[in-house]
Amino acid sequence: MNTPGKLARGGCVLCVLAVVSVVFGWGGMSTPAQAVDEPQSSAASLQLKDLSPLAPNRRSTLILSGRIANLGSLNLTELSVRVTISPEPLLSRDAIESVGNGDTSYDGFAIGQTTRAVTDVLAPGGREEFRLRVPIEQIPLPRAGVYVIGVQLVGVDPNVGYAVLAVARTLLPWLPDKPDAPLNLVWLWPLSTWPGRTADGVFLGDLMPREISSGGRLDRLLTIGTQAGDSVSWVLDPALAQSVRAMTDNYLVSSADGITAGTNSAAASLWLEKFQDVADEHPFWSLPYADVDAEALLRGELERDVVRAITTAPSITRLATGSRPTNTIYWAPGGRLDAGTLNLLSSAGVSTVVLRSGALPPSPQVSFTPSGSVDIDTQFGPIRAAVIDSQLSGVLRMPQGNAADVLNARQRFVAETAFISLENPSLQRTLVMGPGDPQWQHRETTPASPQTSDTTSRISSSFRYTAHAPAPWHLPCQNHSQDAAGIPPCRTSSQDPWSYRPASRSRPGLRSCGTCPAGCSRSYCRTSKRYRQSARSRPRELRWVCRRCLSNPLRW
Repeated sequence: MNTPGKLARGGCVLCVLAVVSVVFGWGGMSTPAQAVDEPQSSAASLQLKDLSPLAPNRRSTLILSGRIANLGSLNLTELSVRVTISPEPLLSRDAIESVGNGDTSYDGFAIGQTTRAVTDVLAPGGREEFRLRVPIEQIPLPRAGVYVIGVQLVGVDPNVGYAVLAVARTLLPWLPDKPDAPLNLVWLWPLSTWPGRTADGVFLGDLMPREISSGGRLDRLLTIGTQAGDSVSWVLDPALAQSVRAMTDNYLVSSADGITAGTNSAAASLWLEKFQDVADEHPFWSLPYADVDAEALLRGELERDVVRAITTAPSITRLATGSRPTNTIYWAPGGRLDAGTLNLLSSAGVSTVVLRSGALPPSPQVSFTPSGSVDIDTQFGPIRAAVIDSQLSGVLRMPQGNAADVLNARQRFVAETAFISLENPSLQRTLVMGPGDPQWQHRETTPASPQTSDTTSRISSSFRYTAHAPAPWHLPCQNHSQDAAGIPPCRTSSQDPWSYRPASRSRPGLRSCGTCPAGCSRSYCRTSKRYRQSARSRPRELRWVCRRCLSNPLRW
């Protein structure tokens, strides 16, 4: 078997290099040597754990590091790694998403001159780290764009001979020239949870106490957001602030065992103190009280409750935190709103609504990603829409269990922003990112298995490279002087047209109260229904309130 090692030992190195130089054009110019083959053996694994610099330029040296492992029962020998690159940049954001999800069809070619030996022998179960240093000039990058870069492990497996044993890939943004108008990135950072108290102030279970305690969901969000400094736009639910304030002093918890005294007052005080420090340094915005579903309440002819939830939010927030929010922002359930709800929100004083990109398609269609900040006309004047970019925000849902996963998510994010920047380098645009809803829950769309998953456990690694390591083509938006949650106004331009697409899916309204078989008052029953309606996408333990009043509970 003529392996590279045997050829070298045969003294034919110079001849072979001369022939290869002629055949593959390596004489003074970097070109791909051969198409990337799929691994021919399952005996090895390769993890690509780091790629630097984040934004290479023409003078950069790429450093790719990772680890190889022998998963088989026989020795692997003459192991080396080499760089692979796609011959052309990717042509769409969908292609970027596809590669991030594991598509191998864009792999391209291996660059022979980047080959570096790793080890002569790797025993079963053995692992070996590698580190490739490759001048960027050795990698063929014909023009600016997003490329698929990878590392290929080659060597001898006794079962198949000399072969490609493993391949790992990620995305490489190549923008050697800084764009004229870097993208503004806005991170919406909501702190909210499900309503968890009865009318007399008793907490329903220990969900909220657990969330604000050390390591809990709301504690993690507050800690990560604080570390980001000015890079996030804070959004607070007044009901959460009010509940945490109440928790600081002798609160009660209802459980299956009855009503008992709560034990998390110290954690509540600490959480509230940490948020007060944030509010002293940074502006923040409030949700309507209890993050109500305004569209459902309007359909149930409870628009007064929507207005009350909006107009009382600033004063309740100030009493609970000692600071007054800049303004009120409404997070649309499902990402869309109908015209009637928009009018109601605007009349009540909401300055900004958060929508998903599908709710505001540009009309006519454009060939680039439009700005995520746009003004919508209502009967009571314009209201700012913050349109969350679903593909960028999707990075939060990517697996991030190890260094290779984190690298893949990081490169996916910078690749997306690089591609968007190149779509129209001279047009100033704002991209809005954030969770799918204020509770940071991701809804699975499989009808047979409707599930939600908490994305906060993945935020730290995702946010580190979006807030603390910006690339030259995007900058965290630190302009918090705007009324609309720090979101710069949409620049009116014939190149950036928008049309509003209202919600087309009807949402059932609330049932009329009717006669309560348990003898509860009508006002109590209406309060119960409002509570249930505000607790959208709440956890299982909160899916009941006064069931005696609701013989046919609302569907969620």
